[in-house]
Amino acid sequence: MKRGSIVLSRGDRIVSLVWTGTREPRALPAGSWHMRTTRIERTKGKTHWFISSTSPHGEPLDLPAGKTTRAEVSPIVVFRGKATRKGRTLQLGFAITGKDKRGLSIYRNYKRVPVRYDVRGRGGRILHSGRMNYG
Repeated sequence: MKRGSIVLSRGDRIVSLVWTGTREPRALPAGSWHMRTTRIERTKGKTHWFISSTSPHGEPLDLPAGKTTRAEVSPIVVFRGKATRKGRTLQLGFAITGKDKRGLSIYRNYKRVPVRYDVRGRGGRILHSGRMNYG
């Protein structure tokens, strides 16, 4: 990644690694770490985008002594929607997750991008449209 960050933990120790456009390696003590959060950034024209992910347990990352280890961030994004009918009311919910169910948030110009939805009836007719915030 050209710009972004990773937060690693090991026991009570927490380390934040930040990249600002360089690809130089960062030195850390060898051993087993866990990736808690990741943030990947990109600017396209005047729009700044970033995807932030959080994992409560952290994805394992083993760092052998004296070697360079590449921290891979999975490109998998899963959207799960749910609709529950209660009488005349329809309750909508969703989750955006990545690999091993890490929570994802997508930002445009430092504001979380809301999810747009359509509720469709028979024949595909739109009954209701809207936007939901999350996170």
